Amino acid sequence: MPVLTPAALTMWLCLAVAASSVVTNSRAAADPAVQLVNGTVIGTADEATPDVRQFLGIPYAKPPVGSLRFMPPEPADAFPGGELAAKVFPPSCMQYLTNNASVWTRENLGFNIDGLNHTSSHLSEDCLTLSVYAPSASGSNQSLPVVVFLHGGGFIWGGQGEPYLQPSDWVQRSQAHIVVIPNYRLNIFGYPNAAGLATTSQNVGLMDQRRAIEWVRDNIEAFGGDTSRITLWGQSAGGISAGYYSYAYFDDPIVSSFVMDSGTEFVDRTTNDSTHSFFSFVAAHFGCDTSNPSAELECMQSQDAKAIEDFIQERQDAGSSPVIKFTPIIDEKIVFSNWSDLAQQGRISTLPTVVGSNFDDDIPFVPYSPDGVNKTLAWEGTLQAMFCPSWKSATIRLAANPDASVYRYMYSGNWSNISPKPWLGAWHATELPMLFGTYGLYSAEWGASTDFETATSQAMQDEWVAFLRGAAPWTPYNASTDVVRQFGSQDSGEPAVDSEFGWIEAHDPVQRREGRASARSHLKAAGHVSRTAQQRKLVAEAVQQLDGIICSQQQLQETFTFPEPDWAANPFLQPPVEDRLACRSCRRAASGWFEVERPSSRQTAIAGTNAGTGGSSSSNSSSTDSNSTNSNTWQLMLAAYDTKLATEEEERRREADGPGGIDTDSTWVQEMGWARHLEGKDLVVLHDASLGPLLRDALARLRDTAARDKQQQLTRLGESFDREVARCTARLELVPHETLQWLASIDPGKPAGRPFGVKEHASSMDQYKGYWKRYLCYCVQTRQLGREEAAAQHGVRFSDAQWDRLEAVAQLLENVANNVGVVADMEEEDNNEAKKQAHALDRLVFLFCISSLKQKIAFDVYVNPLLHFAAVLGIDRPRQAWKQAKDYTGQLAGIMWCGRLLILEHVFEDQPEDPSEMDIEVAEQFKEEYRQWLADGSNSPFSTMIRWMSYGKGHRQKEGGTARIASSGAQCKPGREAKRLMDGLFFQRWAEAQASVDTSRIVDSMIYKGPERSFTTGSKNDWLRPGYRRIAELALKTGRLWDAQKGQ
Repeated sequence: MPVLTPAALTMWLCLAVAASSVVTNSRAAADPAVQLVNGTVIGTADEATPDVRQFLGIPYAKPPVGSLRFMPPEPADAFPGGELAAKVFPPSCMQYLTNNASVWTRENLGFNIDGLNHTSSHLSEDCLTLSVYAPSASGSNQSLPVVVFLHGGGFIWGGQGEPYLQPSDWVQRSQAHIVVIPNYRLNIFGYPNAAGLATTSQNVGLMDQRRAIEWVRDNIEAFGGDTSRITLWGQSAGGISAGYYSYAYFDDPIVSSFVMDSGTEFVDRTTNDSTHSFFSFVAAHFGCDTSNPSAELECMQSQDAKAIEDFIQERQDAGSSPVIKFTPIIDEKIVFSNWSDLAQQGRISTLPTVVGSNFDDDIPFVPYSPDGVNKTLAWEGTLQAMFCPSWKSATIRLAANPDASVYRYMYSGNWSNISPKPWLGAWHATELPMLFGTYGLYSAEWGASTDFETATSQAMQDEWVAFLRGAAPWTPYNASTDVVRQFGSQDSGEPAVDSEFGWIEAHDPVQRREGRASARSHLKAAGHVSRTAQQRKLVAEAVQQLDGIICSQQQLQETFTFPEPDWAANPFLQPPVEDRLACRSCRRAASGWFEVERPSSRQTAIAGTNAGTGGSSSSNSSSTDSNSTNSNTWQLMLAAYDTKLATEEEERRREADGPGGIDTDSTWVQEMGWARHLEGKDLVVLHDASLGPLLRDALARLRDTAARDKQQQLTRLGESFDREVARCTARLELVPHETLQWLASIDPGKPAGRPFGVKEHASSMDQYKGYWKRYLCYCVQTRQLGREEAAAQHGVRFSDAQWDRLEAVAQLLENVANNVGVVADMEEEDNNEAKKQAHALDRLVFLFCISSLKQKIAFDVYVNPLLHFAAVLGIDRPRQAWKQAKDYTGQLAGIMWCGRLLILEHVFEDQPEDPSEMDIEVAEQFKEEYRQWLADGSNSPFSTMIRWMSYGKGHRQKEGGTARIASSGAQCKPGREAKRLMDGLFFQRWAEAQASVDTSRIVDSMIYKGPERSFTTGSKNDWLRPGYRRIAELALKTGRLWDAQKGQ
């Protein structure tokens, strides 16, 4: 457990001592007291922050227990005896923090409620309280701005007791604002989605937030607060809630401004369960009658709250199916299905708004490893789940009201006492200790704060307070400024706490070091050229249409598999530094993401401060003639692309010269990681171990008894799998059509158009089954070495569950070989014992296959035995090399087809054969299983094979040295559209480009964008975009390509 600082310990101990007197009629003279509508509330102060009055745990609603459980909040009753001692932290609402390894549970516990688990004394269903932190000098004659902070936690966990969320230090320093932090109901208690409740009464956790704000309106003046200056600030789920609030109460907001911090209305965390199956699933566990909604609700209101939370947590930790989820639902009252339509109708509050996110927001949400997470997943998750929604929220407010005051920011701090490991970066919620002033809580363990960290924190606090007071904290964001405030950048020598540039420039260390005034002068010189009104209109229209490429058209999912942009391989993503400033003229709020450069250092106690004065010499870009710049830009782009084509040709040449036409240094072999994984292993032995049994005629001629017995075992193993596939295939006729559409899809957001089905040719089916039978044979044969030796000699690793099931399969096969069993005689009709053992073997084989598919993986994909076997399939034994993509992807297709079939049967096997008698809820359960194990981005063996298949299919198009991909069908339209837009943007320059560039080769190369890209159609498959459109997007980032003197 991290060690708290002495000041923090003092605060916690003082509060603990006061715990025995929650309500009292006598108080010390020094205790602050405030008269409220419900009675007198007695607060406290601690030695560390003596100038802050703390009123902890004031009820703002009745306890939601008994018949009030799952119901909308009701105003709190008067204090018993007319007085309330509000001196200790109140319990947080019922919740759990999964015991599974994550950043939250392994790296930094500062966001976790003290003692948080499902047995914590810090949790209670009686939790609808709030805490007020006010300067000692404030009183009813004061008029200070107020901020109501909504904590994050995915609507599942969190509360005002989190160590990092204690604002006393901030209020002590400012003496100019008041902070209010409420609890609100979470998980099933906040978002039950029960059939016995009206649709508009399901989101009671969000209703709690509104009730808390109403309490602030009615009572905050007694603490010295100004009811005309109440800011609603939310982080993560709290930021999403603030976004919801700005629509739901647009005509009666109570608050005067909003801050949405790493979460907006465009981050989809809703639950789609129209049949109320999740609530009923929990109710059934407690013996409630799920056929009667009213009786079900009443029954659940009588169950022990801890037992309910325990049940949900145990399922979460075990990864049990079905996956049950309780977050807000779309009710068209507070949470809406179409935010854009509401904004167009004017049903959105356009009060002053701050919206922003963190540089590494998604780090905690990708599979955890103590050595670091997959930055590919984290970067794209940050872009899609945090940055793009922030951009959308800012943009839609300006669209609804062009005069709205909108401010954007990006937090980039990477401090050792908040992010104890460098790879954590500016991860989700790490801006909060900087704002609350609690960043030094764990300095004793992870390193003292630096001067630069302190300066950054104070700058953030001051600008937040300025916004609360109604001032402009920095230059507003709009179509003409593109300003995004940067906090906590780590580049040595730059004044990061005072950076205020356009989006591109805010992430360009060369331009940042020039200082703010210098950068503005360059922007003025490079960003304003004379254009005719017609040209300005054409540029605006073209940019408007292209603006959605990166952000506005992306589907927001809970998990993402997009990779980090390939900085080195794509020259268009790295235009010359001197040309970057011109990007601003295109007013592309989102495209600058791809220009972000990672911080090169981090703040630690050893490194000291990086705070500097900036002010280096000006860039050459300001004095470069625009015509020369435009010409040079094109030349550099074309030269860089020529280099890329030459590299590709070199790779093709190596393939032609390599053994068997295989280039062992190619990107294909390197991406698959075969050479690294199987380094030092005997590839011939591995390959031969993966072979199936001999054919029957060859088996009959085999004279070696031991070898023949071994081959017979493998034959029986294959026959067992054949029987299981036949059983599973029958299920295809018994499930809903939509289920088969989901089964055929890899997109977690939508089913495929064509349903999954049996292959037309029997030979294809035999081949597909053959790969799985080879896998089973390989596992049984390597099992003979023992678990540790199999890992040492072959590199294959098994989980405990996989090894136990493999042992059971092998033992049954050996029993048969030793005449203990009679599986070989099951063809005799009256041999019931043989059939019984055959069924037992089939069941074991099925369960082993399922355990091979249902395993979450992170960096080392080859920890999974099925993926290890897929690497063995990549061995080209005759050539002593590796298989080409065109010879490998068919094998993957077979493994994936059978894998889909097995998961389908795994979910539906207990259902009746008559479809009319099938439990409809199991179809919804299948969707969750599909998203967990079969969808792109599920961090499962199957999602890895999707990535490999994607990469392999793309690579196949490049083999042979000629461009084979043409823009046809559905791809033609966006290609023509992009060309038209480029004609409008670049005038005659585009004609020059067409004459200089081999567009067919560009189409070829741009379609092949690298690993981790889905190979089906869909809005997130940007790597499938034809070359014209891709060039249009990328050319926008390299500067204006028209001639300024000619007006073209």
